[in-house]
Amino acid sequence: MRDIDETKLELLRTIKFDKNSYIQDCVIVKDGKMIFTSGNRSMVLVYSSEGQLSKSINVGKSPFGLSVTSTNTVAVACREDKMINIVNIDDGVAMQKMHVGKSCFAHTGIMELDSVGHRIRIIPTYVPSDECYLSSNKDKFCYTCYNRFISCCDSNGKEIWRRGVADSGVAVDNCGNYFAANCNKNTLYIISADGKKQNNF
Repeated sequence: MRDIDETKLELLRTIKFDKNSYIQDCVIVKDGKMIFTSGNRSMVLVYSSEGQLSKSINVGKSPFGLSVTSTNTVAVACREDKMINIVNIDDGVAMQKMHVGKSCFAHTGIMELDSVGHRIRIIPTYVPSDECYLSSNKDKFCYTCYNRFISCCDSNGKEIWRRGVADSGVAVDNCGNYFAANCNKNTLYIISADGKKQNNF
């Protein structure tokens, strides 16, 4: 584990988006490319590691959450279409569409799917909103909701800890510490893996 009190952040770059791009989520792949969902334009935006737009990829309606699936593919949850797109960010195409039959988020627990979209199981934890973000580390899941909390649960859905600080994106580092954003306060929180300590930036 790494002590979060020793963590320092350094601003590397600022990216300005078109005023019509309602950005919902972001992931960074191995070569430094930054991938964003534009919820109102039904697009995935691919930016270079230097912060320049390189591709705009059409996907399903209301793209929201993102997850890296390989060095050149990401999974995109599209709320209105109730499906998950697997997008090749090099070729600029949605190469696979997995219909999940219901909202990808709210009130269903955490759905675990295989690589072709078959449901393996539902982790029974209460997710109160369809505007939530999820991150996982080993056998733990952590999600944030616009209801302004961050919750960590085990692989059986049992809540381990909860803090009332975050309302948007969440990511985890290699030590299991969580970085969670509060967009209303323009604040980034770092929370220790055990949920006992937090700092903000």
